[in-house]
Amino acid sequence: MELTSYVDFSCFQARCQRDSRLSLLLKINDKKDVVYVLLVGPNEEVNHCELSNINILCPNNNNTENEVLGWRLREYKLEVNGKLTRISSISYFGKLNAKTMFDIIECGDSPEICAYDACLGHIAISNDANNGFNILTFECSGVSWGEVIGNRVVSLKLDWTVESLNEAKIVNYRIYVATDATIDGEFEHLGVAMVKSFYVSELPVPEGTRTLTFYLQVSCVRGVSTKLANAPCVTIQIP
Repeated sequence: MELTSYVDFSCFQARCQRDSRLSLLLKINDKKDVVYVLLVGPNEEVNHCELSNINILCPNNNNTENEVLGWRLREYKLEVNGKLTRISSISYFGKLNAKTMFDIIECGDSPEICAYDACLGHIAISNDANNGFNILTFECSGVSWGEVIGNRVVSLKLDWTVESLNEAKIVNYRIYVATDATIDGEFEHLGVAMVKSFYVSELPVPEGTRTLTFYLQVSCVRGVSTKLANAPCVTIQIP
């Protein structure tokens, strides 16, 4: 695959257990040299041992990872020219030694066998940083309140409109909810919509809740395209 100028590189990674870590190593051939790009996690220390042909790259937002349904999304922006000839995954504990990693991958040195728990999921590479869509409206209607087994519940319909240059790239829409007591980052996933509407039926309302906020997250062919903190939302007051 030919890479030119700026490239958006995204990869999904499952939540690593214990002290396990997972990184990717890209091998890129240009006309003169071979260049390696090591994609590491947020705030990760790497002992590069003065390997001049290995570029170490942290995610765009080096402090956080967007997590969706247990998968962490890492997003990188590369400025490279050349042909991508190989993608290698590296699992390890603690601090990564880039020289040891390079010897294992390129020279065939036998690594020390150890137990780790990490899983690599979807990978996407794109030269287009523009997602090609914009959420114009996100509204709720038909709000009704009730009671089920002594617990207060709410039912409603969510609708939205999308301005899209290439709507075929949108795979689905994910709906989340949070209350005024929700801790940052703790959203409840309600479901997935394939069309531009979603019905919420008899959603339990925790006692003492004053507001409910619904979030719309877009998922396209290259992965999740909107972080929940920046996703369109609509809030209703609890009467």
